[in-house]
Amino acid sequence: MKDSPHREDIEAEIGALAFDRLAALGHKPAAQRIQAEQEIAGPAAWARVLTEAQTGEISTGAWTDLYRADPEGYQEARAGEIPGLGGEVRRFDISAAREVEASAGFQGIR
Repeated sequence: MKDSPHREDIEAEIGALAFDRLAALGHKPAAQRIQAEQEIAGPAAWARVLTEAQTGEISTGAWTDLYRADPEGYQEARAGEIPGLGGEVRRFDISAAREVEASAGFQGIR
């Protein structure tokens, strides 16, 4: 992981999983923060995906965020009119679904 080009995304994902677990265990500040984050997750995820699309490369982390925050929008983006966006979504579709599934399994949710 130390030499991975995706190190920041990996670290963020691990931190998010640990925080989600705290919230699931009833840690009130963590649960409150999760609720607040969920309220802005959709717009934030879309902003990240579209910003990265402008630079030409959309990260796995951005797709995962969008998949989690707006599954319907994620699916719609697969057939989107934005040049290159649909292709990127198709490429990360299976990866994002697996990451979300793995995260749910880690939290004991199935």
